[in-house]
Amino acid sequence: MVFLFYSLSLQHIRIRNFRCLGDVSLDLDPNVNLFFGDNGSGKTSFLESIYFLGRGRSFRTRQARKLIKYGEKGFSIFSSIYKSRSDSSLGASFSEEGIRRQIDGNVKIKPLEMALFLPVYVLDPNSQFLIEGGPTTRRQFLDLGVFHVEPDYLVYWKEYRRVLSQRNAAIKRKENFKIWNEAYIAAGEKVNQSRKKYIKGIINQIDKIDEGLIKKKIGISYHQGWDDNISFEEAVDLSEKKDVMMGVSSLGPHRADLMIQLDSRNTKEVISRGQQKLITIGLVLAQVMSLPKEKQKYSLLLIDDLAAELDIGTLERIFLLLETITSQIFITGLSKHFLPIKNQKYPMFHMEQGII
Repeated sequence: MVFLFYSLSLQHIRIRNFRCLGDVSLDLDPNVNLFFGDNGSGKTSFLESIYFLGRGRSFRTRQARKLIKYGEKGFSIFSSIYKSRSDSSLGASFSEEGIRRQIDGNVKIKPLEMALFLPVYVLDPNSQFLIEGGPTTRRQFLDLGVFHVEPDYLVYWKEYRRVLSQRNAAIKRKENFKIWNEAYIAAGEKVNQSRKKYIKGIINQIDKIDEGLIKKKIGISYHQGWDDNISFEEAVDLSEKKDVMMGVSSLGPHRADLMIQLDSRNTKEVISRGQQKLITIGLVLAQVMSLPKEKQKYSLLLIDDLAAELDIGTLERIFLLLETITSQIFITGLSKHFLPIKNQKYPMFHMEQGII
């Protein structure tokens, strides 16, 4: 397993009172970091702290208060970062005063700025909801990806949600909701076109890795939220009676979904848990690989409990794919013996009761 040094990496991290992690101070490898330990030892909490640093929230709970170590009043996470040939610092904390963020000492930082500064992707046991869950989960996956390759997308998405809310309110009040149609259609088209462009890139990456990963064809198609054969404007005109009857805007990008197939079979049909996990891994890796290298938007990839439900041959194929990923990678597992680690130069950290 031979990895190269890329343009974004956490060099050092300091974590205080986050979950079971009391006081952790750790130098990190710029390429791959491996964490092993029993269940409940703090491995997932460590990944969760990195995710919080970049996203300002956990991938396990929406309530930051639940992340505070028992008996403490708050938590903090600080990291020194190498990015674009220079050193930076990044911090996030939570207390009774709420969440505070800082980049290079600037404390007037918004969540969007943190997310753009430190793109973080995660593969954890709950990631399989991408297959099992409803359309909302897949739209969130899609929107996250578009956001990191097209920063203006957030502006489009927020405008669409604003106009959609106003239009829905007018429908419910039985007012003239048609006055919102022009803005609704314009904003919806921008969101839709950005998503469609992004999906082409994801499909291109999936086509490169699916056979090597799962030895089957992973198919992805995008349902835009209305009939693919007509424009959004036409669809809105045709749906007016239905909108009135339902009391909401019945179609649009907020109804979009990703259709995922395995060898032309719907993934919600009978496939194994292992296959679900491999498809999810394929989708997230494709999302990371789709980041434009010319913009130097390399990311962090967090992989929790990689070996679960996968055989050694499959794990070897995954590690071969990881060699091509331009990210700093963090992997957790119960034991190093469950992973096909051939290169011993990468640090292996043992965790026990929140201590590394």
